[in-house]
Amino acid sequence: MKVNNISNNISFGRLKINIDKSVLNSVSVKKELAQIKKIFTENGFSKKRNVNVILEHENERGFFGIIESKKQGIPENPDYRHFISSKKKDIKDFGEWLNEWNYRYSPKGLIEWAEIKRRAAESLKKHLHIVSFWRV
Repeated sequence: MKVNNISNNISFGRLKINIDKSVLNSVSVKKELAQIKKIFTENGFSKKRNVNVILEHENERGFFGIIESKKQGIPENPDYRHFISSKKKDIKDFGEWLNEWNYRYSPKGLIEWAEIKRRAAESLKKHLHIVSFWRV
């Protein structure tokens, strides 16, 4: 999966920041970026064992975190990015989203996913007959 055109790649600990340099000229964006960095440090978001976060900025909407597995890269999943701001609810939601992804890419999470895929494949192999009864 392609992550927008990257004109600037800054690293803050394990947090990768991909923001166009022209956007960083805005005082409000710089201030918001400093707040996001502080949030990441205080909440340990950049210290996850199985995933990294790539931070991007959209002019109209603000900052988004993109999940990246340390071994497999960015997943092909519609839930690969999540909004973050300095609001408590957004921080909480982002932390839950990040923890879920970190678990999914943990050894235990990968084993569980393999089991789910195995069971799904088994159920597709079974020939089930669906019978419908209609009352008149």
